[in-house]
Amino acid sequence: TAMAKTLSTSFDLDKLMNLFLEIVAEMLKLNRVSLAIYDSASGEYRIGPYHRGLMPKIASSIKLIPDDALPSWMIKEGRLITKSEAESMLFIPSFRQINSELEMLQAVASVPLLASGNLVGILSIGSRVTGVPYTHFELETLFILDSHVAVLIQDIGLYHQIQYQKTYLDNILLHMSSGVITINPDERVTIYNPRAAEILKIPIDQVLNKDLSDHPRRPDSLRHADSTGRPEGWRRHRGGRGPHPDSLHDGRHMRGPM
Repeated sequence: TAMAKTLSTSFDLDKLMNLFLEIVAEMLKLNRVSLAIYDSASGEYRIGPYHRGLMPKIASSIKLIPDDALPSWMIKEGRLITKSEAESMLFIPSFRQINSELEMLQAVASVPLLASGNLVGILSIGSRVTGVPYTHFELETLFILDSHVAVLIQDIGLYHQIQYQKTYLDNILLHMSSGVITINPDERVTIYNPRAAEILKIPIDQVLNKDLSDHPRRPDSLRHADSTGRPEGWRRHRGGRGPHPDSLHDGRHMRGPM
């Protein structure tokens, strides 16, 4: 659908979550909605800015941990819960705690955002502006929508983690004293750091992301290996087998200087 396509085209978590809340608020005509997302750094589910109709001070103070009654129940049961269901089970201590947490969230129902068996968030909805109860179909639709959004939240987290790792790796490669070349199975250079460019005296823009087999200045040491099976330029240094300080490394071998 157009809505799903819109939700899946952004890696900006804030933008995605605010769009999601707008869609839910418009779809159900409700007076209050909040989304508590799991923060791996603190180990808590926090609402933060992701709410409509809550006082900011209250929203910022609400925190749940996985062992709390509501998240724990959702992880175990894998389904939504309404306040009326919790109130019907108040003779069970865990449901009394769930009911208290729903009251804290000012919710008549809370819906889990589950991805790969992980509870990545909790969507809590208040009453409709008209006071008309939600139908089973509406709650089921909301659960399905939440499941899609949960996968997107997980994907965004992985995307930002990969970006962080790439930046970290780029910084390492930038300041290494050795030249590093990585060549994929298609003979395309995927990593070529500044030290490698300095050793080979070939600018980065002439090598990086280029097909090495077509490069007119490709070093012989990248074409042939000696009788031991190691590329030309391999040297033994103190401390064990490895490259000379001026050698080049690629994803398959340690490479010697040109």
